[in-house]
Amino acid sequence: MTDYLSLDDALHVVQRLGFPVRDVGLLSLALARPATIAGGRCVRD
Repeated sequence: MTDYLSLDDALHVVQRLGFPVRDVGLLSLALARPATIAGGRCVRD
């Protein structure tokens, strides 16, 4: 099973690095993209 970075974890890393997050929704979508599954198959493949 693959573990994906959560939004909270990503925000924590970004904050520690000192970068601003202008659009949390966009970051959330970017993080969800690799985990997207449609019809039982990974959409990325």
